[in-house]
Amino acid sequence: MDTTSRSPVALVTGASSGVGLALTSRLLAERWSVVTLTRSPLPQHDPALAAARAEGRLRAHHADLADLRGLARALEGIAAAEPRIDLLVNNAGVSLDAPRAAASGRDVHFDVNVLAPYVIARALAPNVAKGEHRTILNVSSNALLQVKELDLDELMRPTRFTKLFGSYAASKLALSLWTHEMAALLPGGVEMRSVCPGANDTPMTRGAGMPGWLRVLVPILFRDPKHGAARVLDAARGGLPRGAFLHRGRPAAIPHLHRAREVHDLVASLAG
Repeated sequence: MDTTSRSPVALVTGASSGVGLALTSRLLAERWSVVTLTRSPLPQHDPALAAARAEGRLRAHHADLADLRGLARALEGIAAAEPRIDLLVNNAGVSLDAPRAAASGRDVHFDVNVLAPYVIARALAPNVAKGEHRTILNVSSNALLQVKELDLDELMRPTRFTKLFGSYAASKLALSLWTHEMAALLPGGVEMRSVCPGANDTPMTRGAGMPGWLRVLVPILFRDPKHGAARVLDAARGGLPRGAFLHRGRPAAIPHLHRAREVHDLVASLAG
């Protein structure tokens, strides 16, 4: 008997590790079907993932979010294979130790953290509108609260660089700004919010993109990614404002909110 047709369907990007993997595991445990979009493969020796894969409840797709052409091809396949998506979680992101150009010539922080989630949300919004939950969540960061000046040209093609509080923080601010603007434009009762998952002990937070003084504190102060996954799922509950940025489970003010339309229109134009 086909049981997957009655399961709610979530699409999770960046599901191969960290919060994305924890979120995928939790959704599967709650009997969701999960569609993943990742650059790296999912863990191969996880019994729960293997069982869900065998049941048809875990369906993997692959794309490098820094390659927008490849991403578009992957999204065409997902849109055709998954006519109904209840929950879309744009979780994938990067925090690097230096600027790095994507295929477009723009910095990877912009293309992966800002532009790719927009491309994904726009492409799959019709599928989400057919679901029961009809929710899109963009995983952001409280680092955006530290951004004093938002220079979009500098974000796309940086001439200076600061770990975590530079391009990464600005990219998450841009993400939450266009989320705020786009939320009012979505069809079919689709809701969209951005959410900070909190401080989680993940490969990214242990990576070279973190300032050294903070990286040494990760094993001590940062939490298991399951906590971040719980915060993300909590952001999907009803009654929360559309377009809100959720920090510690509550709507928080987004800096530079008056520039939300500007950021949205820029991202929309680059997405084509």
